[in-house]
Amino acid sequence: MTFWERYEAPLMFLAVIIIGGTFILAPHREADKISANTLERVSERTQYLMLRANSKYGHPIHLSPVIIYEPLRDGGEAGYTDCMNVSIHLDSELAIVNPDTLVNEVLAHEMSHLVHCGIHGDLGNPPHNSEWQDICRFFGGTTLCEP
Repeated sequence: MTFWERYEAPLMFLAVIIIGGTFILAPHREADKISANTLERVSERTQYLMLRANSKYGHPIHLSPVIIYEPLRDGGEAGYTDCMNVSIHLDSELAIVNPDTLVNEVLAHEMSHLVHCGIHGDLGNPPHNSEWQDICRFFGGTTLCEP
């Protein structure tokens, strides 16, 4: 029995799971391909980055994003953040073929957008400005934290 078979919601096209308080969504065709280890790492890293942000900025940032896995690479994106819906969309193919980059770089980049929204109240797509870059570097991002 796969990880998703144990936890999938009774929906035809969407697998839903909650790992450590993080909602994770994936289309069925992609769900079985993403390892349980990768899903758990993304959930743990998301929670860790929020704790770091809360400690750095001295006040709670109450954001618990929904993580959505979907094919994104056709447009060259590895992920994107929707601040209005407090969600992070991650490329499902990257989660399969290069989970380390997804967890360490892409997630830091996208969580930086979400925290930037929480701190500065900018619900649009915040630019890659110096405040955002500081958050991204604080989260341990490197190459994906440049403008």
